[in-house]
Amino acid sequence: MREAVLQVFIYILQAVIVVLGTFIVAYVKKRLELLQQKIGQERYLLLVEVANNLVKAIEQTFGAGQGELKRSEAIKFLMQNFKLTEDEAEKLVEAAVFEMNKVLKGSNTMQQ
Repeated sequence: MREAVLQVFIYILQAVIVVLGTFIVAYVKKRLELLQQKIGQERYLLLVEVANNLVKAIEQTFGAGQGELKRSEAIKFLMQNFKLTEDEAEKLVEAAVFEMNKVLKGSNTMQQ
């Protein structure tokens, strides 16, 4: 009986994770679309590439943990060097972290 309840709980938890993941992806995409409209396609693509490389470099430098410190350093760098607002820099960093985590999850799944 206990195992059946645990199994049902696991299924419900998996469903909740899938639903939340879907909403998070939609939210990040919408924010990036708004940013893209605001700054233009060419500059947007450049900033996405810079943010992706920046997040990877900061992750290697700081290592695991210290997420808020790494996030603030990335945002500060983008704001200072590309004259972005805090909101614009946050959007780019969020998207870059999301992409990096997606790639890392994919490589971990393949290794197992």
